Amino acid sequence: MAGQLRAPTAVVFDLDGVLVDTARFHAMAWQQTFDRFFSERGIEDSFDRDEDYRRHVDGKPRYEGVASLLRSRGIEVPKGDPEDRPGLDTRTAIGNLKNELFNQLVDSEGVTALPGVRPLLEALRAQRVPLALVSSSRNARRVLPTELSGLLEVQLDGTDLGELGVPGKPDPAMFHEAARRMGVPPRSIAVIEDAPAGVAAGRAGGFGLVVGIGDPGHRRLFESGADVVVPGVGDLPLDIEVWPSLLPVPAPALDSVTEIVTALGAEPALFLDYDGTLTGIVADPAQATIDDGARELLRRLASRVPLAIVSGRGLSDVREMVGVDGITYGGSHGFEIDRPGGRHFEHEGAVAVLADLDAAQTALEAGVAGLDGVRVERKRFAIAVHTRLAANDDVRQKAGELTAQVAGKHPTLTQTGGKEIHELRPNVDWDKGAALAYLLELMPASPRPLYIGDDSTDEDAFLRARIIGGIGIRVGEVGSGADTWADYLLDDPEQTIALLESMLEAFEGISAT
Repeated sequence: MAGQLRAPTAVVFDLDGVLVDTARFHAMAWQQTFDRFFSERGIEDSFDRDEDYRRHVDGKPRYEGVASLLRSRGIEVPKGDPEDRPGLDTRTAIGNLKNELFNQLVDSEGVTALPGVRPLLEALRAQRVPLALVSSSRNARRVLPTELSGLLEVQLDGTDLGELGVPGKPDPAMFHEAARRMGVPPRSIAVIEDAPAGVAAGRAGGFGLVVGIGDPGHRRLFESGADVVVPGVGDLPLDIEVWPSLLPVPAPALDSVTEIVTALGAEPALFLDYDGTLTGIVADPAQATIDDGARELLRRLASRVPLAIVSGRGLSDVREMVGVDGITYGGSHGFEIDRPGGRHFEHEGAVAVLADLDAAQTALEAGVAGLDGVRVERKRFAIAVHTRLAANDDVRQKAGELTAQVAGKHPTLTQTGGKEIHELRPNVDWDKGAALAYLLELMPASPRPLYIGDDSTDEDAFLRARIIGGIGIRVGEVGSGADTWADYLLDDPEQTIALLESMLEAFEGISAT
């Protein structure tokens, strides 16, 4: 799984409809509750066990489900108190009635694990994969079969939700708490959910793989953010090493222009990398230029939507290379930013380690003196060791080892990499994704971002765009869907220009309409 950004090393499971067969009990209890509610109030309506269940209550905390269903009918009912007796006078009483009916169904019919669940959990545990249960139901531990409980090392349910004081799904807070308790970052975790709210939480939380449980022919779970949909947990491979193969390669962006523009909505914002995205990667970075046609295209786009260039180059360098006034420029991977009107930003944590960058630069320049073709480039907040012109692979390897040695002597710096480059940056919580989020907060109307980039350093921006409902497009070939957080692909910078031209036509058409 080396190099696969989204390959899971831990798994979070929902309960109802995923591990056990209680989803039908929940649907039956909700139907009985609301049919009784409508009948008592003389309302000619009924609870649809498919549409209403999935749209309003599935995966949500009980009282939130009541409120959602009532809102859908335009019915006002007092909130009440969680201690209210089961009934129909308050939202909490309605929720408590549903819970009472659910428990009666559980007691009368019993709960069993769904097909294939236990073999999968046992296989994952044998592979030392951390496993968690996250359910909005306060009954989760009660209905979880004993033979499954011992296989799930972290268990969070609706009771924990209340004690922690965090919101329920579709907010990812419960999933993030499970990740914290397992000691695994969200991007390395697979979320297995059957409810749109749960799937949406997995997507919004930046989890590496979001698997929907349901009919793969229905779009509901895909539209909520599922990467893949399988009929049941038993359809997942027993070997977690195989799971990345479930992720499809992102679709070609040029075949999806209308889909992309529609998804961006009325308030889009464009973020573009430079090298490898707007211009090809060349041996001499000074020769990586764009022509006047591309420059005019950027000017016209900037007149329609907010436009930012976020590059690994130094700020003054990328400004000079692009040469378009009135747009935002981010240099050194967003550690320094110039916005229209002369507004300038520098990350304070990066400023604090400039002396260490100076010392590292001196050490690297001395070290590469004997490495034929290796070049050191200093930017204000980064040092790049370029190996594209290196004499051979042995020299490239030595350049990487040298960079690592220098990084080891400076805890305030961190080593990153890219295409034929080793780089030292300030060891602070900042990257292109953080820069994207920072710039979005400064823009009015909460625009939806589109980020286009070509390198591993752009993956942070793809992930941040994904979390906030934006779109990422990777330029260049990827091996599988597990190799990128991007939603779409472009082959080369020529296709980037073609896509931007098509998007400009679409934006102008929307404006004309």
